[in-house]
Amino acid sequence: MAGFDDRVPPVGQVGRASGGSHVIQAGGDVTIHGPLSAEPGPLPPGLGRVPVTSGVFVGREDELARLAAWADRTAVVVHGPAGVGKSALVARFAELHADRFAPVWWVTADSPDALDAGLAELALALAPHVTGTHRVETSLRWLAAHDDWLLVLDDVTDPDHVARRLARTRTGTVVITSRRHDWPDLRAVAVGALPRHDVVELLRRHVLRAWPEADLTGSRALCAALGWQPRAVVQAAAHLAQHHLAPRVHLARLERFPGWTPATSSDAVPRLVADFDASLDHEVRCRIIWELAKTGTTAAKEALRSLRPRYDIEQLAINEALEF
Repeated sequence: MAGFDDRVPPVGQVGRASGGSHVIQAGGDVTIHGPLSAEPGPLPPGLGRVPVTSGVFVGREDELARLAAWADRTAVVVHGPAGVGKSALVARFAELHADRFAPVWWVTADSPDALDAGLAELALALAPHVTGTHRVETSLRWLAAHDDWLLVLDDVTDPDHVARRLARTRTGTVVITSRRHDWPDLRAVAVGALPRHDVVELLRRHVLRAWPEADLTGSRALCAALGWQPRAVVQAAAHLAQHHLAPRVHLARLERFPGWTPATSSDAVPRLVADFDASLDHEVRCRIIWELAKTGTTAAKEALRSLRPRYDIEQLAINEALEF
């Protein structure tokens, strides 16, 4: 494959599921059970592993077009800053071109161990009887002997981590995502900031998909407060839709708590309520009120309503916290 170490010769061994093999599909992935023969054969339909997406994608037409034009039995790197949407772009590309590649196999490749683990999982899907020590080699041999596959290596931090592994895989397509831009031997698709109107549209679509009657007042201001970062906007949109909050409410919380991000769970809520009830110090109790407000979940809001204030200042804090 262009751009990688050509000193390692390709391997010609081929494997296929045959005889008494059978296919089990679960959660979108397919595992083939059965022996591998030494003869080439057709790939069972449906084999693949890609991230589950929300189905919402905005913009990036030029980047998708370049990726589509270049991704043909070669290696392409998609690079850009963290949170800009590199992985989302590649996932969208894989979705749009599902009939072009078989299989599509997605590997988190932020370290050599992670890369090998992803390749070993491919071998496990193809040949469960292969032992762990031979699985990476099995995958590389299979890739070298087949074509029309797409291997996505997500979040690569060092070109050296992937070079020798991929020197043997010249027959398919490899798409790499990375924050690094120094990939001189590979075709590169640079992913810059998403245009601001697309960021606002991304927020709108994500919220309306789950909450069609949402009040989207303050969407642009919220996107600006989040630095126009697609990843942060998508996270915020999920929180708005889940808890039926308008963007202006979320923005007010960000202004009150700089650096705040939505909580992923309400595990801390019972402990905070117990600490509130146990304390006699009104300053401590007020801090707990704001900790509940920062949690930002439905359970936290219900807990705020259930608190029994002992002092007027606590009631004022609860009233203000409930506005967030």
